[in-house]
Amino acid sequence: MKLLSRASREVRPWKNACGVSEDIIVAPTVDASGDPSWRVALATVDRDVPFSSFRGMDRILMPISGAGMELAVDGEFKRLPRYSILSFRGEASVAARNVRTPAQDINVMIDRSAGAAAMARRYVVGSTPLRRAADGQVTVIVALAPTLRHNGKPLRIGDALLLDDTDGGYLTGFGETALVRITLAR
Repeated sequence: MKLLSRASREVRPWKNACGVSEDIIVAPTVDASGDPSWRVALATVDRDVPFSSFRGMDRILMPISGAGMELAVDGEFKRLPRYSILSFRGEASVAARNVRTPAQDINVMIDRSAGAAAMARRYVVGSTPLRRAADGQVTVIVALAPTLRHNGKPLRIGDALLLDDTDGGYLTGFGETALVRITLAR
């Protein structure tokens, strides 16, 4: 179990320079274009902007702030309430629309040849044991509420826990989390 503290992350511009994000965790390998084969990030959208294109990648997005987000995906309007999940291809034409206040989202990207990814909203109440990740899988839990603790230590919104091959103690308190699972191709 490893704490991926939000305080230790750098904010960097998107590939198209239209927004910013902080990498929660990035694959140690890169694809032919020089992009990591997978990434989990926290992005900030502060105006109507196009998203970066990532050919050959699948993407998953979960708005985590305010009233959610409004997107145009290949010309189709999508209203995403807070904590809802949208999957789309990296080649899709995607743009934020009707942005009135800055919004944040958890963004997962994976090269299709590297494996598959899934994200789910989980609500913690009380105490939840954290078990080791399955073989060939990267599992990350992102805290989305300031009322969560890991083994008694408070988590900030955006802090994440990387599950590894050991049991990870307990997640306690109450509040939303984003559970991200990346299953690597063998």
